[in-house]
Amino acid sequence: MLVLVVGFGSLAGSVLKAVLRSAIIQTVVMPEELVGANAAYAAIEGMGTDVGPLLGGVLLALLGASRGLGSLP
Repeated sequence: MLVLVVGFGSLAGSVLKAVLRSAIIQTVVMPEELVGANAAYAAIEGMGTDVGPLLGGVLLALLGASRGLGSLP
């Protein structure tokens, strides 16, 4: 079951990243702004890569493994 969830998450993440990248290209008016828009997107994505596991670790530490991972109601 976990493998299916991880697989679906990876697939959805790949599609979402492609959609966001194309939305940036469609949204930016002048070509000079594209570099800044891509840099902002990369910075936000990088922060999410750092903050996500940090938040997960804090939840695990505060709530315990079973509640932090959501396996108990």
